[in-house]
Amino acid sequence: MDKHTGHPITDAHVFIDQSSFVQISDKFGKVELPPSIKSSEVVLISHVNYGLRQFVFSSLFDSDTIYMENIGLNLENVVVSAKASKKRNKWIKKFSRAFLGVDQQKYNVYIHNHDALLFNEENGILKAKSSDLIEIINEGLGVKINYFLEDFQLKKTGQVSYHGKYFIQDYGKIDENILQARKEATYNTVTHFLTSLISDEYKNFYFVSAARQNNSGVMENMGKVNVQGLLSKDDVSGVYSLSIPAFLQIEHLTLSASGFTNKMRGAQGIGHRVDQESVQENLNKAGKDNSVSYLFSNTSRLDFDENGTILNSAYIHRYGYWAGKGMANVLPAKLYKNKTGRVVAFGTMVEDAILRMANFPNNYSDSDLRLITENFDRGLIAPLAEIMVISNNEKLRNSIHNLLQQKTAMNPGSHGLDWLRLTWNSDYKAPVFYPTFKAKLYRNIDEEFLNYFDLEKPGTIPLNEIVWGGVKQDGIPPLIMPDLITSEQASYLSDEDVVFGIHYNGQARAYPQRILGWHEMVIDQIGAEQLTGVYCTLCGTMIVYKTNTGGGRYEMGTSGFLYRSNKLMYDKKTQSLWSTIEGQPVIGDLVGDSIKLEIISVETTTWANWKQRHPQTLVLNIETGYNRNYAEGEAYKKYFNSDDLMFPVPIQDDRLKNKEVVFVLRHNSIKDPVAFAKNYLNTNALVQYSGELGNYIVITTNEGNSRAFFTGNHQFRESDGKVIVSDKGEKWTIDESKIVNQQTGESRVRIPSHEVFWFAWVNAHPNTKLIKS
Repeated sequence: MDKHTGHPITDAHVFIDQSSFVQISDKFGKVELPPSIKSSEVVLISHVNYGLRQFVFSSLFDSDTIYMENIGLNLENVVVSAKASKKRNKWIKKFSRAFLGVDQQKYNVYIHNHDALLFNEENGILKAKSSDLIEIINEGLGVKINYFLEDFQLKKTGQVSYHGKYFIQDYGKIDENILQARKEATYNTVTHFLTSLISDEYKNFYFVSAARQNNSGVMENMGKVNVQGLLSKDDVSGVYSLSIPAFLQIEHLTLSASGFTNKMRGAQGIGHRVDQESVQENLNKAGKDNSVSYLFSNTSRLDFDENGTILNSAYIHRYGYWAGKGMANVLPAKLYKNKTGRVVAFGTMVEDAILRMANFPNNYSDSDLRLITENFDRGLIAPLAEIMVISNNEKLRNSIHNLLQQKTAMNPGSHGLDWLRLTWNSDYKAPVFYPTFKAKLYRNIDEEFLNYFDLEKPGTIPLNEIVWGGVKQDGIPPLIMPDLITSEQASYLSDEDVVFGIHYNGQARAYPQRILGWHEMVIDQIGAEQLTGVYCTLCGTMIVYKTNTGGGRYEMGTSGFLYRSNKLMYDKKTQSLWSTIEGQPVIGDLVGDSIKLEIISVETTTWANWKQRHPQTLVLNIETGYNRNYAEGEAYKKYFNSDDLMFPVPIQDDRLKNKEVVFVLRHNSIKDPVAFAKNYLNTNALVQYSGELGNYIVITTNEGNSRAFFTGNHQFRESDGKVIVSDKGEKWTIDESKIVNQQTGESRVRIPSHEVFWFAWVNAHPNTKLIKS
């Protein structure tokens, strides 16, 4: 907020120090910080009209409003045109060469808005800073770098230093040449070197020795060092530390000497000047097939995180090859990592071919297919099958089908899902790059899908069992805080229409199946409690969750993906994927946080029955704002009239037919679940059961409504749907949330429950005990 006017500040850039996080404030001046931010982290706020603010995050605990001092002047509808002076043009050229680096021409890197730069030259030192974000276009790597330059200095000697904050976006069409350029550039970054140290795989890419600078400024090799012996990790913070004895000399095993010589002409060191002749001299010593970089620290160690981000960068200096790269070599891509954090070498030829096909699933080259065929591995079945799923190139689908038939000697079917199902067993091992592949492939459908799959995102379910459901994110639009009407106003409903009823905090809601079949999610509010009702049409179940938990609120949406034919939700803050049937995150940043949403009982019944029991109920208005055929039974008509599934599942349990309905109890402490066949309950109005939860009773009315209650030591013998009678002749009234002894007032609470198709429940809980007779 503006300190003097109290007005919100739009377009302020908020950074977290030592991270890649950046957000721009909206028209209300609001910015959402990541949930992972630590109290000790430093937050910076910059704006062209306001002074830079810097503070520790913990200082926000008492107030979430930041006031900024206006130091600029807002001019509206003023156009200023001026011809740049010769001196400024000279400064721009000198700045660009030093700041962008020696690969500037190779990658076609240029600054789009030089007017954001402020220059000053004193005593032969060129100084610069930015009044706004500098937009740097790197066409060769397909990125736009948005950089807020806080300080830049270029001395007469060629010594250059700078610091600031930046974030990166993809720019232009990401084609095969871009991907290849990114891969080559990534091999030779400090980030790649540091992450390869963690896994002890740096030997594949670098030869590391100690070095020192003699009195003449020439680098001298002091012999090979055991880098692993210099590496340590703080188990509490997760920070890695590398002790640096004088200089470390890093010989790049993936670069040629001739290529390095050309790249190094005019290169400048960062922090200190390195004589180019001494660099070339050391290059010759290293051997013709190596290029050389140096690392030096003003402190005793270099600190970095698991992603290779240097945490004490102000004290670290780079010389030689790395020093000359500048902003021309900044990359948006993270290193490929598997679940244990081991760094995997960038790119086999087969991997490159698969990733090219992921980027362009409707186009391919015969050479890529030949390469995959000649180097086939069973791990490639899932990626190839998923290309078949989304590609509309019939020739490509047939080619992959024939390839898989030839290599596996199997023929499960011609659809990609048929082949994908073959991987749903414990013997299948997906390739390390599979999450990257999955993200690249499905971004062709929706850019938001990139957020779901990441090599570094933890998960509790296998990625190869997550299949696309045929829609974009929220392609099946949720009803968010929908219009509700009274039962008298709901003239569009017939008595026989199916509704999902809930009764919570004294209020009743009815969500007609005929409406939810087209939306599959409703976000409602009862009092201060936000409720999210999720209707999985494929699973035949409506589940309602409380989404206020742990001091926060989760705003849910429909992800567009399925797991075992059960829709996956996502939360809009972290883009983590959630199991609908379990109410907990299964892929993403929230996994491992012990989050499990609390469930509310749902009854599947007729409109006549529900409104008779709850005359004050509110019900969805059929005027939803969407143009749909909300007639009863229209949504998924063919699906409900058959026992066939739309998507395959790994578990086939013939104790019941796929879509026979079961009644299940939901309690966080249940480890060995029990399911009651609805056909059984419909002929048994009162079922007493003793199991993991203790003693409970399931009561089913003549209309087919089932509810479950704890009973303690009480035994019951009969029910009319409104009153149950104990074996002692005591009458208990059946309420929505409890059963109550009419004589003593003793009560027993209801157990959360809902109905679901048998196939869906048993695929989520294979160890389910089924009660059907």
